[in-house]
Amino acid sequence: MACILKRKAIIVLGFVTAFLLLIIARLTNEVSFPLIFSCFGQTSAKWMPFYTQRQPLRTHYGYMNVRTQEPLQLDCDLCAIISNSGQMSEQKVGFEIDQSSCIWRMNNAPTKGYEEDVGKRTTVRVVSHTSVPLLLKNPEYFFKETNSTVYVIWGPFRNMRKDGSGIVYNMLKKTVDSYPGAKIYVTTEQRMSYCDEVFKKETGKDRSEGFRKVPYHYYEPGRDECDEYFLHENAPYGGHRFITEKKVFADWAKRRTITFTHPNWTLS
Repeated sequence: MACILKRKAIIVLGFVTAFLLLIIARLTNEVSFPLIFSCFGQTSAKWMPFYTQRQPLRTHYGYMNVRTQEPLQLDCDLCAIISNSGQMSEQKVGFEIDQSSCIWRMNNAPTKGYEEDVGKRTTVRVVSHTSVPLLLKNPEYFFKETNSTVYVIWGPFRNMRKDGSGIVYNMLKKTVDSYPGAKIYVTTEQRMSYCDEVFKKETGKDRSEGFRKVPYHYYEPGRDECDEYFLHENAPYGGHRFITEKKVFADWAKRRTITFTHPNWTLS
Protein backbone atom coordinates (compact mmCIF):
# COMPACT_ATOMS: atom_id res chain seq x y z
CA MET A 1 0.00 0.00 0.00
CA ALA A 2 1.38 3.39 -0.84
CA CYS A 3 0.53 7.05 -0.47
CA ILE A 4 2.33 10.19 -1.54
CA LEU A 5 3.44 12.60 1.18
CA LYS A 6 3.61 16.25 0.08
CA ARG A 7 3.88 14.96 -3.51
CA LYS A 8 7.47 14.01 -2.76
CA ALA A 9 8.00 11.29 -0.21
CA ILE A 10 6.85 7.76 -0.89
CA ILE A 11 5.35 6.36 2.31
CA VAL A 12 4.47 2.69 2.11
CA LEU A 13 2.79 1.75 5.34
CA GLY A 14 2.26 -1.70 6.80
CA PHE A 15 1.09 -3.28 10.02
CA VAL A 16 4.27 -2.75 12.04
CA THR A 17 5.23 0.78 11.02
CA ALA A 18 4.15 2.64 14.18
CA PHE A 19 7.41 2.21 16.05
CA LEU A 20 9.38 2.71 12.84
CA LEU A 21 7.68 6.07 12.33
CA LEU A 22 8.54 7.08 15.87
CA ILE A 23 12.20 6.39 15.13
CA ILE A 24 12.17 8.19 11.79
CA ALA A 25 10.50 11.33 13.07
CA ARG A 26 13.56 13.13 14.36
CA LEU A 27 15.80 12.03 11.51
CA THR A 28 13.87 13.94 8.85
CA ASN A 29 13.74 17.67 8.29
CA GLU A 30 11.21 18.15 5.55
CA VAL A 31 7.69 17.46 6.79
CA SER A 32 5.38 18.42 9.65
CA PHE A 33 4.58 15.54 11.98
CA PRO A 34 1.67 15.23 14.43
CA LEU A 35 2.24 14.77 18.14
CA ILE A 36 2.91 11.05 17.88
CA PHE A 37 6.12 11.92 16.09
CA SER A 38 7.37 14.19 18.88
CA CYS A 39 9.21 11.23 20.40
CA PHE A 40 12.47 12.71 19.20
CA GLY A 41 11.75 16.27 20.26
CA GLN A 42 10.84 17.71 16.87
CA THR A 43 7.19 18.00 15.87
CA SER A 44 7.58 20.15 12.78
CA ALA A 45 10.21 21.21 10.32
CA LYS A 46 10.54 23.03 7.05
CA TRP A 47 10.02 21.12 3.81
CA MET A 48 13.27 20.87 1.90
CA PRO A 49 14.03 19.06 -1.37
CA PHE A 50 16.59 16.34 -0.75
CA TYR A 51 18.95 17.57 -3.43
CA THR A 52 19.78 20.81 -1.60
CA GLN A 53 23.03 21.16 0.31
CA ARG A 54 23.00 18.81 3.27
CA GLN A 55 23.34 20.08 6.80
CA PRO A 56 25.86 18.50 9.20
CA LEU A 57 24.72 15.13 10.49
CA ARG A 58 22.65 15.29 13.64
CA THR A 59 23.59 13.25 16.68
CA HIS A 60 20.88 11.03 18.17
CA TYR A 61 21.80 9.99 21.69
CA GLY A 62 18.96 7.48 22.02
CA TYR A 63 20.74 5.02 19.72
CA MET A 64 24.16 3.63 20.57
CA ASN A 65 26.59 1.75 18.36
CA VAL A 66 27.11 -1.77 19.74
CA ARG A 67 30.81 -1.84 18.87
CA THR A 68 31.93 1.74 19.59
CA GLN A 69 29.22 2.85 22.05
CA GLU A 70 28.94 6.09 20.10
CA PRO A 71 25.55 7.69 19.34
CA LEU A 72 23.98 7.51 15.92
CA GLN A 73 24.74 10.34 13.50
CA LEU A 74 22.25 10.65 10.69
CA ASP A 75 20.15 13.20 8.90
CA CYS A 76 17.47 12.58 6.28
CA ASP A 77 15.63 14.80 3.84
CA LEU A 78 13.33 12.82 1.56
CA CYS A 79 12.40 9.48 3.14
CA ALA A 80 10.81 6.37 1.68
CA ILE A 81 9.37 3.97 4.25
CA ILE A 82 8.84 0.53 2.76
CA SER A 83 6.48 -1.91 4.41
CA ASN A 84 6.69 -5.68 4.24
CA SER A 85 3.12 -5.96 2.98
CA GLY A 86 2.16 -8.10 0.03
CA GLN A 87 0.62 -4.92 -1.37
CA MET A 88 4.08 -4.06 -2.66
CA SER A 89 3.96 -6.90 -5.18
CA GLU A 90 3.69 -5.77 -8.81
CA GLN A 91 3.83 -2.08 -7.85
CA LYS A 92 7.01 -1.50 -9.87
CA VAL A 93 8.02 1.56 -7.84
CA GLY A 94 11.56 0.44 -7.08
CA PHE A 95 13.20 3.15 -9.19
CA GLU A 96 11.07 5.85 -7.58
CA ILE A 97 11.89 4.55 -4.09
CA ASP A 98 15.61 4.54 -4.82
CA GLN A 99 15.55 8.28 -5.59
CA SER A 100 14.92 9.07 -1.92
CA SER A 101 17.82 10.27 0.21
CA CYS A 102 16.94 7.84 3.03
CA ILE A 103 15.21 4.51 2.53
CA TRP A 104 13.83 2.70 5.57
CA ARG A 105 12.97 -0.98 5.76
CA MET A 106 11.74 -3.24 8.52
CA ASN A 107 13.07 -6.41 10.05
CA ASN A 108 14.44 -8.90 7.49
CA ALA A 109 12.48 -7.77 4.42
CA PRO A 110 14.75 -8.57 1.41
CA THR A 111 15.47 -6.42 -1.61
CA LYS A 112 17.40 -8.94 -3.72
CA GLY A 113 15.04 -10.35 -6.31
CA TYR A 114 12.41 -7.70 -5.58
CA GLU A 115 14.23 -4.59 -6.76
CA GLU A 116 11.64 -3.71 -9.41
CA ASP A 117 8.91 -3.37 -6.78
CA VAL A 118 10.72 -2.23 -3.63
CA GLY A 119 14.06 -0.79 -4.80
CA LYS A 120 17.54 -1.94 -3.97
CA ARG A 121 18.93 0.66 -1.56
CA THR A 122 18.52 0.55 2.22
CA THR A 123 19.71 3.40 4.40
CA VAL A 124 18.23 2.31 7.72
CA ARG A 125 16.74 -1.03 8.70
CA VAL A 126 14.66 -0.92 11.89
CA VAL A 127 14.58 -4.35 13.50
CA SER A 128 12.50 -5.69 16.37
CA HIS A 129 14.36 -7.69 18.98
CA THR A 130 12.24 -10.69 17.96
CA SER A 131 13.51 -10.48 14.36
CA VAL A 132 17.24 -10.42 15.13
CA PRO A 133 17.49 -14.24 14.76
CA LEU A 134 16.03 -13.89 11.27
CA LEU A 135 18.90 -11.58 10.28
CA LEU A 136 21.41 -13.99 11.78
CA LYS A 137 20.19 -16.73 9.46
CA ASN A 138 21.83 -14.80 6.63
CA PRO A 139 24.55 -12.65 8.24
CA GLU A 140 26.74 -12.50 5.13
CA TYR A 141 23.98 -10.68 3.29
CA PHE A 142 22.79 -8.37 6.04
CA PHE A 143 26.09 -7.50 7.71
CA LYS A 144 28.67 -7.87 4.96
CA GLU A 145 27.11 -7.52 1.52
CA THR A 146 24.91 -4.62 2.66
CA ASN A 147 27.25 -3.19 5.29
CA SER A 148 26.41 0.40 4.33
CA THR A 149 23.02 -0.04 5.98
CA VAL A 150 22.44 1.31 9.48
CA TYR A 151 20.64 -1.22 11.70
CA VAL A 152 18.54 0.13 14.55
CA ILE A 153 17.49 -2.63 16.94
CA TRP A 154 14.76 -1.96 19.48
CA GLY A 155 13.38 -4.07 22.28
CA PRO A 156 12.65 -4.30 26.00
CA PHE A 157 15.48 -3.63 28.42
CA ARG A 158 15.55 -7.22 29.67
CA ASN A 159 16.70 -8.35 26.22
CA MET A 160 18.94 -5.39 25.44
CA ARG A 161 20.87 -4.95 28.71
CA LYS A 162 24.66 -4.95 28.47
CA ASP A 163 25.52 -6.79 31.69
CA GLY A 164 25.71 -10.19 30.01
CA SER A 165 22.09 -11.20 30.61
CA GLY A 166 20.60 -9.39 27.62
CA ILE A 167 19.97 -12.21 25.16
CA VAL A 168 19.51 -10.04 22.08
CA TYR A 169 22.34 -7.68 22.97
CA ASN A 170 24.67 -10.67 23.34
CA MET A 171 23.69 -11.79 19.83
CA LEU A 172 24.45 -8.36 18.44
CA LYS A 173 27.79 -8.18 20.26
CA LYS A 174 28.87 -11.45 18.68
CA THR A 175 27.71 -10.18 15.31
CA VAL A 176 29.86 -7.04 15.39
CA ASP A 177 32.80 -9.14 16.53
CA SER A 178 32.38 -11.23 13.37
CA TYR A 179 31.45 -8.29 11.13
CA PRO A 180 33.28 -5.22 12.50
CA GLY A 181 32.06 -3.10 9.58
CA ALA A 182 28.41 -3.63 10.49
CA LYS A 183 26.64 -0.47 11.66
CA ILE A 184 24.45 -1.86 14.43
CA TYR A 185 22.77 0.43 16.95
CA VAL A 186 20.45 -0.32 19.85
CA THR A 187 17.91 1.93 21.49
CA THR A 188 18.75 3.08 24.98
CA GLU A 189 16.45 2.23 27.87
CA GLN A 190 15.55 5.92 28.23
CA ARG A 191 14.63 6.24 24.56
CA MET A 192 12.46 3.13 24.64
CA SER A 193 10.64 4.37 27.74
CA TYR A 194 10.04 7.78 26.21
CA CYS A 195 8.76 6.34 22.92
CA ASP A 196 6.48 3.97 24.82
CA GLU A 197 4.97 6.93 26.66
CA VAL A 198 4.39 8.85 23.42
CA PHE A 199 2.82 5.79 21.80
CA LYS A 200 0.53 5.27 24.79
CA LYS A 201 -0.50 8.93 24.87
CA GLU A 202 -1.43 8.94 21.20
CA THR A 203 -3.06 5.52 20.93
CA GLY A 204 -4.36 4.83 24.40
CA LYS A 205 -2.55 1.50 24.31
CA ASP A 206 0.53 0.43 26.24
CA ARG A 207 2.93 -1.10 23.72
CA SER A 208 5.08 -2.63 26.43
CA GLU A 209 2.26 -4.06 28.50
CA GLY A 210 2.18 -7.81 28.12
CA PHE A 211 -0.91 -9.97 28.34
CA ARG A 212 -1.60 -12.18 31.32
CA LYS A 213 -1.24 -15.85 30.47
CA VAL A 214 -4.19 -17.63 32.02
CA PRO A 215 -5.80 -21.06 31.82
CA TYR A 216 -8.84 -21.60 29.64
CA HIS A 217 -10.97 -22.18 32.74
CA TYR A 218 -10.18 -20.66 36.15
CA TYR A 219 -11.18 -23.97 37.75
CA GLU A 220 -9.24 -26.16 35.33
CA PRO A 221 -5.50 -25.42 35.06
CA GLY A 222 -3.61 -26.67 32.06
CA ARG A 223 -5.03 -25.43 28.76
CA ASP A 224 -4.02 -21.90 27.78
CA GLU A 225 -6.86 -19.51 26.99
CA CYS A 226 -5.28 -17.89 23.92
CA ASP A 227 -4.18 -21.23 22.48
CA GLU A 228 -7.71 -22.55 22.91
CA TYR A 229 -9.24 -19.49 21.25
CA PHE A 230 -7.05 -19.72 18.17
CA LEU A 231 -7.47 -23.50 17.94
CA HIS A 232 -11.24 -23.18 17.80
CA GLU A 233 -11.28 -20.07 15.62
CA ASN A 234 -9.21 -21.82 12.95
CA ALA A 235 -10.92 -25.20 13.16
CA PRO A 236 -12.30 -26.27 9.74
CA TYR A 237 -15.62 -27.23 11.32
CA GLY A 238 -17.28 -27.67 14.69
CA GLY A 239 -15.18 -25.05 16.50
CA HIS A 240 -16.42 -22.58 19.09
CA ARG A 241 -15.58 -19.27 17.41
CA PHE A 242 -14.51 -17.44 20.55
CA ILE A 243 -12.86 -14.49 18.78
CA THR A 244 -15.81 -13.95 16.47
CA GLU A 245 -18.11 -14.23 19.47
CA LYS A 246 -16.23 -11.47 21.29
CA LYS A 247 -16.54 -9.21 18.26
CA VAL A 248 -20.30 -9.64 18.53
CA PHE A 249 -20.15 -8.80 22.24
CA ALA A 250 -18.13 -5.68 21.46
CA ASP A 251 -20.70 -4.56 18.90
CA TRP A 252 -23.54 -5.10 21.36
CA ALA A 253 -21.67 -3.15 24.04
CA LYS A 254 -21.53 -0.10 21.79
CA ARG A 255 -25.33 -0.13 21.46
CA ARG A 256 -26.30 -1.28 24.94
CA THR A 257 -25.19 -0.47 28.49
CA ILE A 258 -22.62 -3.23 28.90
CA THR A 259 -19.43 -2.82 30.88
CA PHE A 260 -16.66 -5.38 30.90
CA THR A 261 -14.50 -5.67 34.02
CA HIS A 262 -11.86 -8.00 35.50
CA PRO A 263 -10.06 -7.45 33.24
CA ASN A 264 -11.29 -4.13 31.91
CA TRP A 265 -12.07 -4.31 28.21
CA THR A 266 -11.81 -0.96 26.44
CA LEU A 267 -13.80 -1.03 23.21
CA SER A 268 -12.04 0.36 20.15
